[in-house]
Amino acid sequence: MLKQIDDAYGKLESLALTGTLRGRFDDGVAVQTFEQRFSGVYLTPNRFLHDAPGDVRIGSDGKSVYAIRPDKKVYITAAAPAERAKPADWPEVISELLRMQNPGLYLALARDPSESIVEGASRVSRILAEPIDGRACEAMRIESDGGEVHLFFDAATHLLRRDVTDHRKLMHQRGRADMKTAEVTVDYTIVEPGAAVKAEQFAWIPPADAREMATAARDDQEDDGDGAMALVGKPAPDFTATGLDGKPIKFADLKGSVVVLDFWASWCGPCVQGLPALDQLARDYQARGVRVLAINQQEDVDKVRGFINSKGLTLPVALDDGSIAEKYRVKGIPQTVVIGKDGKVRNILVGFGPGSEEKLRAAIDAAIR
Repeated sequence: MLKQIDDAYGKLESLALTGTLRGRFDDGVAVQTFEQRFSGVYLTPNRFLHDAPGDVRIGSDGKSVYAIRPDKKVYITAAAPAERAKPADWPEVISELLRMQNPGLYLALARDPSESIVEGASRVSRILAEPIDGRACEAMRIESDGGEVHLFFDAATHLLRRDVTDHRKLMHQRGRADMKTAEVTVDYTIVEPGAAVKAEQFAWIPPADAREMATAARDDQEDDGDGAMALVGKPAPDFTATGLDGKPIKFADLKGSVVVLDFWASWCGPCVQGLPALDQLARDYQARGVRVLAINQQEDVDKVRGFINSKGLTLPVALDDGSIAEKYRVKGIPQTVVIGKDGKVRNILVGFGPGSEEKLRAAIDAAIR
C-alpha cells in the first residue's frame, strides 16, 4: 500500500485540492469545535499554493517559499528546495502548517511520501475503510507516542482523501486526562490529479504594505526609541483581555507576581515552536509564583481553542484584538515580556530559536531575585 502511494504521488505532474479542516474537543464538560475551508494546487516538482481564506496562505514559485497572513500584513520567506524534498528540507513552519492543514499537498511535495507517513511510528497497520463519496478507499492506522492517525486513500488513484488525527494520548501526557475526544480531521471534497495548472498561478510578490516577520523582530530589538525595548524599566501597561472560556483576564489581578506575557499566533512558525517550551516553563515556575499568559493575536476563538487543544497545551491563553499588542509595542512575534513583582517591565525577548528558552528562564530567575 505504501509502495502504491509512493508511485501515485511520484508520477504527479499537477494536483488540485479542496477540503475542510475540522476539530472537535470534548472534556466531558464542554464540546469545542472549529472548521476551516481551504484549497491547494501543485505543479511538479516544487511549486504549490495552499490558501485558507481568513487565515494563512503558503506557496512556492519554485525559487522562494513563503507564508503570509494578508489580514495581519506580515509574512516569512526562504529559499525553496530545487526539487521534491524531504519535509525537513523545507522551512519548519511551512512543513508543519502543510502537514496539519493540507496533508495531501504535503505528500505531493515530499520526495518519499511513505517515509513521511511512517516517520516516528511505532506501528503501522491496515484498517477497514468505508467508501468516501461513493469511491472505494483503503486505509491505514499510524500509531506513535504522540497519538494515532487514520489515513484514507482512494483505492483507484492512491491519493489521500481523509486524515483523522486523535490527540487524546498527547493531551493525557500533558495533564489533560479529562479529555474524552480530541480529534482533528482533514476531509477532501476535490482531489484532481493532472489538473490544469499554470506556472503563473504561483507567482508571488510581497504586498507593499506587508512586513517580513524577521525584519519586524530585528527592527524592534534594535529600536531604542519608540519600540518595545523602550518599555524596559517602566510600569507595564494595564489591560483586560478575554480568556478562551469567555471570562475577563485582568492584568491588575496578576500584580505582585512575576508575570510572563507571550504574544503569539498559530500561523507564526517561531511562536508554534516556542509554545511547548513556554507551556513547560509555566508548569516549572508555577510553585515559585510566576504567572504565564499566552496572548493570541487577533485569531478566531474557536481556531485558537482548537490549536491549543491539538498541541496538548495547558497554559492560560488570552485573546487580543490588537489593543494589548499596541500597548506593548509589538512589531514582531513571538514577543515575550517579563514583568517583575513591582509591575515594571524587566526584559523583552523577540523571536524564538536556539538558546531562547535559556534566555527566558534566566530573565525570569533575575526577576524573581
